[in-house]
Amino acid sequence: MHTIQLRNLPEEIYEGLKASAKASKRSMTQEAINALEIFLKNRNSVEEEKERKMNAFEELRQLHEKSPLPKIPFEWITEDRK
Repeated sequence: MHTIQLRNLPEEIYEGLKASAKASKRSMTQEAINALEIFLKNRNSVEEEKERKMNAFEELRQLHEKSPLPKIPFEWITEDRK
């Protein structure tokens, strides 16, 4: 098990952690570990979602290069609005 020490922790973060720990009936250390775990899971989810979207965009770009869309739909839309 590893140990870290936090210095210069802003007062509002300290008080928020303290209140959250009390509300969830955990020690401040347990609450800090829980908050870090949640943060890291969410960050990984965001990174995975970003990668998924970039892959989908790349697939669309490659598909468009193989058979680009004609500009006709723009003409159809404009014509339909007349």
